[in-house]
Amino acid sequence: MILLCNGGRQTVQAIEDTVSNRETAAGHYLQVASLTDLMADVSEKTAVIVPEAQRERFKAALTKELDIPTLTAAMRSSLVRIFTADELEAMAQFYGSPAGKSILRKFGTYMADVMPTIQTEVIRAANRAAEGSRSSGDAGAAPAASPSPSSHR
Repeated sequence: MILLCNGGRQTVQAIEDTVSNRETAAGHYLQVASLTDLMADVSEKTAVIVPEAQRERFKAALTKELDIPTLTAAMRSSLVRIFTADELEAMAQFYGSPAGKSILRKFGTYMADVMPTIQTEVIRAANRAAEGSRSSGDAGAAPAASPSPSSHR
Protein backbone atom coordinates (compact mmCIF):
# COMPACT_ATOMS: atom_id res chain seq x y z
CA MET A 1 0.00 0.00 0.00
CA ILE A 2 1.39 3.39 -0.91
CA LEU A 3 0.51 6.37 1.27
CA LEU A 4 0.49 9.71 -0.46
CA CYS A 5 0.40 13.00 1.39
CA ASN A 6 -2.00 15.35 -0.33
CA GLY A 7 -2.28 18.71 1.36
CA GLY A 8 -2.13 17.19 4.84
CA ARG A 9 -4.44 14.32 3.91
CA GLN A 10 -3.25 10.78 3.49
CA THR A 11 -4.67 8.71 0.69
CA VAL A 12 -4.11 5.03 0.10
CA GLN A 13 -3.27 3.77 -3.33
CA ALA A 14 -3.80 0.08 -4.04
CA ILE A 15 -0.86 -2.20 -4.72
CA GLU A 16 -0.95 -3.72 -8.17
CA ASP A 17 -2.22 -7.27 -7.66
CA THR A 18 0.58 -9.28 -9.25
CA VAL A 19 2.03 -12.60 -8.13
CA SER A 20 5.30 -10.83 -7.34
CA ASN A 21 3.54 -8.24 -5.15
CA ARG A 22 1.53 -10.99 -3.46
CA GLU A 23 4.74 -12.89 -2.71
CA THR A 24 6.36 -9.78 -1.26
CA ALA A 25 3.32 -8.96 0.88
CA ALA A 26 3.02 -12.60 2.02
CA GLY A 27 6.64 -12.38 3.11
CA HIS A 28 5.85 -9.25 5.15
CA TYR A 29 2.92 -11.03 6.80
CA LEU A 30 4.96 -14.15 7.61
CA GLN A 31 7.66 -11.97 9.19
CA VAL A 32 5.27 -10.29 11.61
CA ALA A 33 3.09 -13.37 12.22
CA SER A 34 5.96 -15.78 12.93
CA LEU A 35 4.87 -19.40 12.77
CA THR A 36 7.80 -20.39 15.01
CA ASP A 37 6.68 -17.97 17.73
CA LEU A 38 3.02 -18.93 17.33
CA MET A 39 3.72 -22.67 17.60
CA ALA A 40 5.96 -22.16 20.65
CA ASP A 41 3.16 -20.22 22.34
CA VAL A 42 0.42 -22.64 21.27
CA SER A 43 2.44 -25.66 22.43
CA GLU A 44 3.15 -24.07 25.81
CA LYS A 45 -0.45 -23.04 26.42
CA THR A 46 -2.17 -26.15 25.04
CA ALA A 47 0.20 -28.52 26.83
CA VAL A 48 -1.87 -28.06 29.98
CA ILE A 49 -4.59 -30.29 28.48
CA VAL A 50 -2.08 -33.10 27.84
CA PRO A 51 -1.31 -35.58 30.64
CA GLU A 52 1.71 -34.33 32.57
CA ALA A 53 3.87 -37.31 31.65
CA GLN A 54 3.41 -36.50 27.94
CA ARG A 55 3.68 -32.70 28.04
CA GLU A 56 7.34 -32.31 27.14
CA ARG A 57 6.98 -34.71 24.21
CA PHE A 58 3.86 -32.84 23.07
CA LYS A 59 5.63 -29.48 23.23
CA ALA A 60 8.64 -30.88 21.36
CA ALA A 61 6.34 -32.25 18.65
CA LEU A 62 4.85 -28.79 18.09
CA THR A 63 8.16 -26.97 18.16
CA LYS A 64 11.29 -29.04 17.56
CA GLU A 65 9.77 -31.83 15.44
CA LEU A 66 7.46 -29.63 13.38
CA ASP A 67 8.88 -28.85 9.94
CA ILE A 68 8.48 -25.07 10.10
CA PRO A 69 10.09 -24.40 6.69
CA THR A 70 7.65 -26.81 4.99
CA LEU A 71 4.66 -25.31 6.80
CA THR A 72 5.83 -21.78 6.06
CA ALA A 73 6.23 -22.62 2.36
CA ALA A 74 2.71 -24.11 2.30
CA MET A 75 1.33 -21.06 4.08
CA ARG A 76 3.12 -18.70 1.69
CA SER A 77 1.74 -20.60 -1.31
CA SER A 78 -1.82 -20.49 0.05
CA LEU A 79 -1.56 -16.84 1.04
CA VAL A 80 -0.38 -15.89 -2.46
CA ARG A 81 -3.08 -18.00 -4.11
CA ILE A 82 -6.00 -16.84 -1.95
CA PHE A 83 -5.39 -13.21 -0.95
CA THR A 84 -4.74 -10.10 -3.01
CA ALA A 85 -1.57 -8.05 -2.54
CA ASP A 86 -3.61 -5.36 -0.74
CA GLU A 87 -5.17 -7.91 1.61
CA LEU A 88 -1.80 -9.45 2.43
CA GLU A 89 -0.24 -6.06 3.08
CA ALA A 90 -3.19 -5.13 5.30
CA MET A 91 -2.70 -8.34 7.27
CA ALA A 92 1.01 -7.57 7.68
CA GLN A 93 0.30 -4.01 8.77
CA PHE A 94 -2.36 -5.09 11.23
CA TYR A 95 -0.35 -7.91 12.82
CA GLY A 96 2.66 -5.60 12.95
CA SER A 97 0.66 -2.95 14.81
CA PRO A 98 0.49 -2.82 18.63
CA ALA A 99 -3.04 -4.30 18.60
CA GLY A 100 -2.02 -7.03 16.14
CA LYS A 101 1.07 -7.93 18.18
CA SER A 102 -1.08 -8.12 21.30
CA ILE A 103 -3.49 -10.47 19.53
CA LEU A 104 -0.62 -12.70 18.39
CA ARG A 105 0.73 -12.86 21.96
CA LYS A 106 -2.70 -13.95 23.22
CA PHE A 107 -3.39 -16.45 20.45
CA GLY A 108 -1.79 -19.41 22.23
CA THR A 109 -3.95 -18.78 25.30
CA TYR A 110 -7.03 -18.51 23.07
CA MET A 111 -6.22 -21.79 21.30
CA ALA A 112 -5.62 -23.56 24.62
CA ASP A 113 -8.96 -22.26 25.87
CA VAL A 114 -11.01 -23.29 22.85
CA MET A 115 -9.16 -26.44 21.71
CA PRO A 116 -10.84 -28.90 24.09
CA THR A 117 -14.26 -27.85 22.79
CA ILE A 118 -13.09 -28.00 19.17
CA GLN A 119 -11.66 -31.49 19.71
CA THR A 120 -14.83 -32.72 21.41
CA GLU A 121 -17.08 -31.34 18.69
CA VAL A 122 -14.95 -32.67 15.84
CA ILE A 123 -14.98 -36.14 17.39
CA ARG A 124 -18.76 -35.94 17.91
CA ALA A 125 -19.33 -34.79 14.33
CA ALA A 126 -17.09 -37.56 12.96
CA ASN A 127 -18.92 -40.15 15.06
CA ARG A 128 -22.33 -38.88 13.90
CA ALA A 129 -21.16 -38.92 10.29
CA ALA A 130 -19.82 -42.46 10.68
CA GLU A 131 -23.09 -43.59 12.27
CA GLY A 132 -25.07 -41.93 9.47
CA SER A 133 -22.94 -43.64 6.83
CA ARG A 134 -23.42 -47.04 8.44
CA SER A 135 -27.17 -46.61 8.81
CA SER A 136 -27.69 -45.38 5.24
CA GLY A 137 -25.42 -47.93 3.64
CA ASP A 138 -22.99 -45.27 2.32
CA ALA A 139 -19.96 -46.77 4.05
CA GLY A 140 -18.06 -47.09 0.78
CA ALA A 141 -19.15 -43.77 -0.72
CA ALA A 142 -16.46 -41.23 -1.49
CA PRO A 143 -16.55 -38.03 0.56
CA ALA A 144 -17.87 -34.90 -1.12
CA ALA A 145 -15.23 -32.81 -2.84
CA SER A 146 -14.09 -29.81 -0.87
CA PRO A 147 -14.24 -26.37 -2.49
CA SER A 148 -11.12 -25.26 -4.31
CA PRO A 149 -9.00 -22.60 -2.59
CA SER A 150 -9.67 -20.15 -5.40
CA SER A 151 -13.37 -20.15 -4.48
CA HIS A 152 -12.54 -18.18 -1.31
CA ARG A 153 -12.00 -14.91 -3.15
